[in-house]
Amino acid sequence: MGQYSSSAALAGISYYYYIVFVVWDLIEAVIIYFFFPETAGRTLEEMQEIFDDPHPVKKSLEKRSASTVVNTISGKDAANKANETKNVDT
Repeated sequence: MGQYSSSAALAGISYYYYIVFVVWDLIEAVIIYFFFPETAGRTLEEMQEIFDDPHPVKKSLEKRSASTVVNTISGKDAANKANETKNVDT
């Protein structure tokens, strides 16, 4: 669509079209920043945990917990054993 509208927009509003384009890109950047969850550097298991949460954006910004890392490495049984060991030690 953009390839067909660009020439008409440049003819109609000349260089102001670039301002419209930049403003639209800034609006998109703000929406992406606030409403898209961060998935960089996450394992598939961690992403599953993020997207299962009712608030995935907030969950994606949390620091990784030890139980999440253990779940990723060994599965949920190992996480339960690690929590039991931690409870016994305290």
